[in-house]
Amino acid sequence: MSTIMSATTQAFLLATLSAFFNGSFAACAKLTKSPIDPILFTFYNSIGVLFSSFLVTPLLPFLSELPDDSIYRAGAANWTFTYLGVIAASLYIAAAVLSFATVKFIGLGIGQGVWGGAAILVSFLWGVLVLGDTVDSPGIAALSLATLLLGIAGIALNDVVGDRIFGTKRGSGDEMMPFDNKKQDPSDIELNESDVVDESTSNYFTLGILCALGVGLFGGSILVPMSFVDVNNSGLDFVPSFGIGCIFASTIVMIGYYGFFQRMSPLGLMTLDGFLLGALSGIIWNAGNICSIFAITGIGYATAYPILQCALFFAGLWGIFVFKEVTDKNHILAFFCSAFVLFGGAVLLSINTNA
Repeated sequence: MSTIMSATTQAFLLATLSAFFNGSFAACAKLTKSPIDPILFTFYNSIGVLFSSFLVTPLLPFLSELPDDSIYRAGAANWTFTYLGVIAASLYIAAAVLSFATVKFIGLGIGQGVWGGAAILVSFLWGVLVLGDTVDSPGIAALSLATLLLGIAGIALNDVVGDRIFGTKRGSGDEMMPFDNKKQDPSDIELNESDVVDESTSNYFTLGILCALGVGLFGGSILVPMSFVDVNNSGLDFVPSFGIGCIFASTIVMIGYYGFFQRMSPLGLMTLDGFLLGALSGIIWNAGNICSIFAITGIGYATAYPILQCALFFAGLWGIFVFKEVTDKNHILAFFCSAFVLFGGAVLLSINTNA
C-alpha cells in the first residue's frame, strides 16, 4: 500500500494515462506541413521509441531497489538484451502497418471499431487463458466485454449513431461516408458496371475487415512477450530491447515497401518537420507503453490492456476539439454517450478481474 493511494489505484490511473498517450500520438501526423507517407512516418515513430527507450536506463538502478511488490520495480539495475523485446516490437510495427491498410480499404471509423473490439477480446483472452489472470464471474466478464465493444463501436461510428438516434439534418456538410476513401458517386456508375463495382467493393470491405482484425490481434498482444522473460528483464528493463526491436522491424518494413512495392528511394520524401513530429509521436506512444507495463504489473494484462483501448476516446477528443473533424452536435452527443458506455465497461471489467 502506498501512503497516498493503493498500488491498484495507481495501476488503474497508469492504465488510463496509457490510453491518453495512445490516443494522442497519432495527432502528430496531422501537424506536418504536408501529408507524410505512413510507412515513413512509422519509421520516424520507431526512432522516437528507440530514443525514449534508452532514456529509462538511468532509472533502473533506483527502481531495482524498490520492494518486490512495487508496480514500479525494475528487475535489474542494468538492462540485458532479450529477443522477446524484438518480437513485441514487431507486433507493434505489424499493427501499425495493417492499420494504414485498414483505413485505405474501409475507412477510419469502421476500422477503429473493428480493431479496437478485436484488441479488447484478444488482450482479455491472453490475460485469462495464458497469463494467469482470473475473473470473479464469467457472466459479468462477458457483460463488461460486450459493454466495451458497444462503446468502441459507438465512438468509432458516432456519425451513424448520431443520425440514427438523434437525427441529423442532411446537407449540413458534416456527413461521413462509410467508405470515405471511395469518392465516386454511385449515380455516376453505369448500370452494366454495377456487378463489377459491387464485387470490387465487397472485396475491399472483406480485405479491410481482415486487416482490422490483424491490427486487433497484433495490437492486443504487444506486451505478451514481456510475460515470458526472466525476472532480470521484466518491467522497465524490457523497454530498451523493445526500442531496438522497433527500429529493426520498421527498417525492414521500409526497405521492403520502397524497394519492392514503390521501387523508389524514400530520401526524397523526408522532411525535417516530418522527422521531428514522427519521432515525437514515438516518444508519446512509448510513454503510454511504459505506463502499460507498470499497469500490467498492478492489475494484470486482462484488465490493463482492454482499458488501453479507451485510447479511441482520447483520439476522438483531439478530433473534436483540436482538429474540428466532427462538428455536428448530434454526432458529438453520440460520441460522449458512447464514451460513457465505454468507461462503464472498463469499470465493470476492473472490479471483476484479478491479476
